[in-house]
Amino acid sequence: MGEEIDGLGVSLFHDASPSVKKLVCRESAALQSPELLKDGTDVPGSSRTVKDIFKGRAKLKKRAPCQPSQQQSLKCKKKLVSKFPTKTRSGMSCAVDTAWQKRGFDSLTSHTFFMSKAKYGKKVVKTVVSHRTCGTCKWWQRNRPGQEIRKHRCVHNHTGSARLMESVSGVQGIKELIDSGTPVDILEGDGDNTMISRIKSELGITMKKRLDKNHVIKNIGKRLYALHGTKGVKLSKTVIVHLQKCIK
Repeated sequence: MGEEIDGLGVSLFHDASPSVKKLVCRESAALQSPELLKDGTDVPGSSRTVKDIFKGRAKLKKRAPCQPSQQQSLKCKKKLVSKFPTKTRSGMSCAVDTAWQKRGFDSLTSHTFFMSKAKYGKKVVKTVVSHRTCGTCKWWQRNRPGQEIRKHRCVHNHTGSARLMESVSGVQGIKELIDSGTPVDILEGDGDNTMISRIKSELGITMKKRLDKNHVIKNIGKRLYALHGTKGVKLSKTVIVHLQKCIK
């Protein structure tokens, strides 16, 4: 360490560059004589005034607006990324499940969530909401038959049974994730393989399937409770609950 600079309480290293030494000396001189800040007189060892120094710093702090050429280059980069995706990126693992607003397979609406694993932050990466009907369209068909339905945001986006919603929503979510540059390699969910077969037939993608831990425990519990109801099998509910806790 070198000598301590008066007024600053710091010292420079021996191998400090000349520009750093000059800057520190200038700042120490300005602090030792505050009248220089008011008058704007020259700082010793400098050709500029203190006012000029602070004006230059203020200009540096202000962020310059993005020029048209820079905006054009950003657009070009985005186009290149979408057209030529990186080959080193590997797909992630997502937990997928569908729920219906009504118990059973007679619901008019459903929602499907794609959630990333702990390795990727446990985030909901995609949501697909399916509707088998539209309330506004039905009202006009019921109360104003023959008239043109007024313009509105129609939510009807699914034709078919409620059970079919799960596989259709899964295919839609996987396709949108691939288009946005977020591929999925592994799906985790229940034992239903309809979504996997539909993805393979419609998108031509072969995905790996993993059973979710919660679904596995639920299925084992169902089988154990079925054994509990049969004659000649000594299996109490306490034992079943204990086995489920052990698996968890």
